[in-house]
Amino acid sequence: DRIGDWSSDVCSSDLRQAAARYPDNALVSLILAINLRRSKSRDDRGAGLAELRAREEQLELRVGREDGDLDAKGLFALVLLGLGKTKRAESQYATFWETLATRPKGEVKEKSMDLAFVSMAFSELQSK
Repeated sequence: DRIGDWSSDVCSSDLRQAAARYPDNALVSLILAINLRRSKSRDDRGAGLAELRAREEQLELRVGREDGDLDAKGLFALVLLGLGKTKRAESQYATFWETLATRPKGEVKEKSMDLAFVSMAFSELQSK
């Protein structure tokens, strides 16, 4: 199973299953929230919006720390994009890549799959 193999035709039930199977994977649960936000169901849209707003608050605090939380910067860009805050999302995404460029190669290699998934998700969401 490759969590990152998702596209615009992935339905909410598949994402719900992935989120249940990988409850600690912040990217999967975030993509589910964004997908719910874009749902035709009013209840799903409300649930997705509530989750994205909660994540926005949490991630904004993490991004503001001096230690340069790389994961938070990438996820925060996705949250902003999911909330329709495109300009701010693009700025945050640029900051994510600037921070990435300053990291030791070993750290980047260790996180390379997660970073690739964040990048793919951002590109996919930006094109919608």
